Amino acid sequence: MKLVNHTQYDTTALRRLVQAVYAVHRNTEGPHNRWEHMVVTVKSSKSDRYSGLASIGVRHHGTVVVRHGTRILLRLPKHERVLRAPSTRVDGPGPCTACGEAFNNRFHSHDATGGVVVYWFHQCAAKPKHKRVAGRQASVRTTAVLIEHELRHSYGERHRRGHSCMGSQWDPSHEEVQAWTDGMFPGDVIPLAAPKATPVRDLQSERYTRTLELEKAWTSKLKRAQTALKKLRQRKRYYESAMAAKKGTTT
Repeated sequence: MKLVNHTQYDTTALRRLVQAVYAVHRNTEGPHNRWEHMVVTVKSSKSDRYSGLASIGVRHHGTVVVRHGTRILLRLPKHERVLRAPSTRVDGPGPCTACGEAFNNRFHSHDATGGVVVYWFHQCAAKPKHKRVAGRQASVRTTAVLIEHELRHSYGERHRRGHSCMGSQWDPSHEEVQAWTDGMFPGDVIPLAAPKATPVRDLQSERYTRTLELEKAWTSKLKRAQTALKKLRQRKRYYESAMAAKKGTTT
């Protein structure tokens, strides 16, 4: 199974959760005949909702071989969202009182009614264009139910008629599930990926080292150039003497 993570959550924790749900599902439904080719992609949801998508497996009765799906897409809530600040509404041409930007109707958006401009909108440079808003961290139990739901689709099961979803074997209120969740993921939340430590760079030392390397390289080039010039001058004297001797014999 390959997990592709495009979220802020820890990849190792997500992989362990998928493997754990699959282990529980395998005890009742049997092994997934294409689990080694399974690709689980995790992305961030545009809202706080959980959603998923899976390639439906083919299930036949009799001697026909069962073929399971190999693609699952999970969308989890964002832990932090970035919102764009709204533009400032202005009544007409004139410089902005906050940033001093001159008004230009070619670059300022507007709201028109019947072809007549009613309001102009200006994105002030003095105000932050984006702001960060705290979201909701994904729950382990809810994510496990979602994984189990999409895994059932992968096995070939479809929604029941008249119901929006299938029954789940992964019961979040079960004592064993609660004990397993609390032991592996305290607080019933999927941990976030640890921020990568940015090493402190000593730019002066790096540039000094680079200067020494360039000096050594150019010194080597200078020595090769001097050797080449020495050989060329020797060849030049040889040909000059040979040409002078040839000229003397002809006269």
